[in-house]
Amino acid sequence: VCLLVGILWGLLTVKQMDEEKKSYYGDAQSVEDLEEETASTEKEETEKGETEEEKPEETVKEETKEEEAKQESFVFTDKDSVDFSQYKKISVALAEQSSMAYSENYDYSANSAADGDSSTSWQEGLDGLGEGAGIKLSFDKPHKIRYMVLYLGNWRSDSMWEKNARPACLTINLGDKQSKNVDFSDEKKAFCLSFEEPVEASFVSLYIHKAYGGSQWNDNCISEVEFYEE
Repeated sequence: VCLLVGILWGLLTVKQMDEEKKSYYGDAQSVEDLEEETASTEKEETEKGETEEEKPEETVKEETKEEEAKQESFVFTDKDSVDFSQYKKISVALAEQSSMAYSENYDYSANSAADGDSSTSWQEGLDGLGEGAGIKLSFDKPHKIRYMVLYLGNWRSDSMWEKNARPACLTINLGDKQSKNVDFSDEKKAFCLSFEEPVEASFVSLYIHKAYGGSQWNDNCISEVEFYEE
């Protein structure tokens, strides 16, 4: 009788321990399912994290390509090598300036930089060499600009060109689409910028970023800006 009681007690004890184990850990299948679910979740989070980390790099690469394309679009070309009779000159409908010098004898407004006469010029009226001053030349409607020709400095005469300041670097904005700081050499010549892919714009603004000083005056000048389309 004692032996039988001992066996029954042992079986009850083992059963009770199994039930406690299941209540704490769950059955074996549940544990395996939980492990698989956890592993799957961790994998998804890792892949998502890697994708999110790659996105900024792809964005940076695209922005870099756009910037390189923008820089390549501002190409200097020998003006004499271009047959401008094959292109149409774009007329400026409105010329504005951020500042201007005043004279009783000459018009130094932005109009003088778009009147078709290189002997007249826009002259800024700031202290120093005019860094930060600029002009905005607007068209009657958007045009696809193929060439831009700039006569920098005071072209009234060789002597006046040397005496007045002239831009060494201009911040050029082609409408709201493209903007770039363009450097110019210190020589009296017509600088021609070429755009292999014409840029559509309703206005062009030019702001003096850096300047060459004049031998006698600091007034910075732009005598003429021309635009051409196909």
